[in-house]
Amino acid sequence: MNSSTGKQKDSSSRRIVIGTFGSAFCASILAACASSSKEDENNQSNNSLNFTFDNYDKTRGTYQPATQDTPAKNVPYPLEPPTIRNFTREGLVAAISYWEACKKYYALSGDNSVAKTINYHKSSSSSPAGNYPKITDADKDKMIESKTWTIQLERNIIPITTDPIQNGNLFCWAFKLEGKHQYLTNGELMTKNYSSTDKDSNKVIYQLTYTDRWVLIYNFET
Repeated sequence: MNSSTGKQKDSSSRRIVIGTFGSAFCASILAACASSSKEDENNQSNNSLNFTFDNYDKTRGTYQPATQDTPAKNVPYPLEPPTIRNFTREGLVAAISYWEACKKYYALSGDNSVAKTINYHKSSSSSPAGNYPKITDADKDKMIESKTWTIQLERNIIPITTDPIQNGNLFCWAFKLEGKHQYLTNGELMTKNYSSTDKDSNKVIYQLTYTDRWVLIYNFET
């Protein structure tokens, strides 16, 4: 994998950093999350990686952000970026940025149709039904009646390493999470802040592979 547009078919050219997959591999990723001072310094340069997303369907009406009185309406619907098919670093960044945008869309809208656009690998233990459970109209009515919905969700993922750890065609990338989740629960305003500078900050880990596009194997948060 390289930083230019296109695909690389030679597996030897896909080497970035060799790790050990399975439990030992995940353990090494989590160990890396206990950042040393040197890694913390490197995070400053990793901040330059662009994990923002702005490829949305803009034909669904004017977006009305949620308030404490009403849930969000016409939440911008994320569209899969064409670069998700590129076996490049940019394609990988685009894929992860897209999946993060899907999380935000689902949290704000309750619409799990976005799950159908996420390509899970056949070996994945995750599933659209598990990560994006369907919320029926009856469920939404109950949530509105009880004043339970997301008001704001801001997620900024900061890579702990400049590149993912790679073993063959399997990739794992760990991130620190910063941002804010503000929501109502039975009318009570709740706020959860995420800070990347906190040594116990939340970590976001993506495991993925490449077929004719980047596909998700597993995604979890610590």
